[in-house]
Amino acid sequence: MRRRCHSDTDLDKVMDEREKQLLEALVCMVGQYLPRRENDLLDSHAMTAGERAIKALARYGVMEEVLEGRIFGRWTATGSKMWNSI
Repeated sequence: MRRRCHSDTDLDKVMDEREKQLLEALVCMVGQYLPRRENDLLDSHAMTAGERAIKALARYGVMEEVLEGRIFGRWTATGSKMWNSI
């Protein structure tokens, strides 16, 4: 399992170009298709795909996993920067 990354520099150290492309694609899909709720939470709608995407992004440090009855996500500073650059 990959270590959690906290900055763009860390991501560059632990991922090759293909992994970065996959991570950016997942960031793009989550940003486009999971609705934003109060407190900047992205709602997984209790869908397995949304929950798994949030968990995967949390492992890379670009999203924080938030449990409030079901799984929500919140962009970290690195994730927000990545989402805003796509």
